[in-house]
Amino acid sequence: MVHRRAGPRDDLVAAAAGGLGDYRAATPLQVAATSAGTFACGALLPLAAASAFHLGAMPLGIALVSLAAVAALAACGAPAGAGRPGAFALRTTTWAAAGFAGAFAAGRIVGTMLV
Repeated sequence: MVHRRAGPRDDLVAAAAGGLGDYRAATPLQVAATSAGTFACGALLPLAAASAFHLGAMPLGIALVSLAAVAALAACGAPAGAGRPGAFALRTTTWAAAGFAGAFAAGRIVGTMLV
């Protein structure tokens, strides 16, 4: 077997894999609980912002606080993707603002205030 002699030894391949064969996959219940917890934690900041602003300023206040949180989280997460924090935060915040504007426009079209 020519290919077998040319490749790395089996023990080196197993060591390079870092024990991935021992990895246990998450159960669907763990995935659902983690997802629910993450969404609940993500909703805390806009809820806190809603209680901090009076009714007239609430939509704008929630949007600004949420955009600031998106920018901060994007800047913190940029190094994980080997990106520049400032550029990543600007791009992410721009798209989040576009999403907020789209949701606001959809609410205006159907005559419903989303906040």
